[in-house]
Amino acid sequence: MTAKRTKAPYGSVPKKTCKKCDRKISCTNISKHIKVCKGIKLPETRSEIRKKSWEKNRAKRVGFQRDQRAAKFFEELQVIYYARFLEKDKAYEIKKKAKLEEAATDIRFLETFGAESESHEE
Repeated sequence: MTAKRTKAPYGSVPKKTCKKCDRKISCTNISKHIKVCKGIKLPETRSEIRKKSWEKNRAKRVGFQRDQRAAKFFEELQVIYYARFLEKDKAYEIKKKAKLEEAATDIRFLETFGAESESHEE
């Protein structure tokens, strides 16, 4: 027969006392704490590794991010510039087309009525 376990009240964590430093440590962290108390160096956690990596490569990463932002901004400016250029180009093409149409109507008029008629030129 097994003994019935009593549940801890809500919010409390069962704790064990460290024999070396007499501190109460939760059951999940006691094995880690005992190693630290004995002076055993624990392997680094992922967050510590990431922090060290960030500190080591900070200048390179920040520079890369700055370059990316600058390139993106330059691309946006290029799009704006090309849009303005296209607007000017379209306006030029419209004027050129109008001149060609006017020349075509003049040629049709001359073909229809001949060069003697001067009523169109007045």
